[in-house]
Amino acid sequence: MASDLSEELVQIIDLTITYSPGGSPPVRASDHASLEIHRGAVIGVLGESGSGKSTLASALLRLLPSHAQYESGSVMFRGRNLLKLREPELRKVRGKELSLIPQDPALSLNPVMRVGDQIAEVVRAHMAMSGSERKQHVEELLRAVGFDQPQQICSAYPYQLSGGQRQRVAIAQAIACRPVLVIADEPTSKLDAALQAGILALLSEIRRRDGTAFLVISHDPTIFPGFADRIAVMYAGRVVEEGKTEDIFRRPLHPYTQALVRLSERYFVNARASRVRFPVIDGEAPDLTRIGVGCRFEPRCPERMQVCTNCDPQELTPEPFRRVSCFKYGS
Repeated sequence: MASDLSEELVQIIDLTITYSPGGSPPVRASDHASLEIHRGAVIGVLGESGSGKSTLASALLRLLPSHAQYESGSVMFRGRNLLKLREPELRKVRGKELSLIPQDPALSLNPVMRVGDQIAEVVRAHMAMSGSERKQHVEELLRAVGFDQPQQICSAYPYQLSGGQRQRVAIAQAIACRPVLVIADEPTSKLDAALQAGILALLSEIRRRDGTAFLVISHDPTIFPGFADRIAVMYAGRVVEEGKTEDIFRRPLHPYTQALVRLSERYFVNARASRVRFPVIDGEAPDLTRIGVGCRFEPRCPERMQVCTNCDPQELTPEPFRRVSCFKYGS
């Protein structure tokens, strides 16, 4: 099915989310973050742990913990603000129109329930099918994600499957009702390189076949070239840069993005060297309970200026279809 990249599915506008756990200082995990997702597109969200990328994804599904506060902004999905929907309305959207591939299927799958029954639960909640039709649909889903013997997988428990097999089961569960958008939270982080390539190829095939859009969360820049259309780079709760994937890798604008791209470069031991020094980003990510004025990357930035300490950078569009928040590109 050909995708229509002109149809806007999701528009996240100035979303600010603060975690206020009892007895601990509040943490602003998302600070005026904005992002658009179009039908059939693959959008990558890249950043270190604690950058706010998983918070942004969870906000789409309204699956944040009870101590999370939506301070401002909106999450528009097909003309509806998901932040305003009641829980019964949300249950009709989750799984059917929006779905999630969790980071660790070993934890998200029920260990005492057969795999086929877990996928069938999603189908039962949203699709009118008889028991036999549901069973056939589940087997077709498992075959579609690469299992040659779906009946055997249906009757298996999660602990009987490998990590790569569990990830494919989680994908089958996510696409069971043919949602228009799938959120994949670190879908390859627990897999080796060969399995990573297979999972990314599978997601690309689902996109091509069904026109499904994907929002892919990752700390690993190397999964995005050849897979994602665009990348949004997050740092300390803010989207600091967004652009086409090829532009992000060829001409990264923000110093943080530049550092991430350097980290993705491969270094190999040569015949004369016994050790390899891998690139690092100096310093530590900021404490989000103590955020003041100024660019949040300034303490770690090799190109910092006085203005970076005294003022908050504003979002600029130095090129078409590109945005960045950095004083290097204007006031």
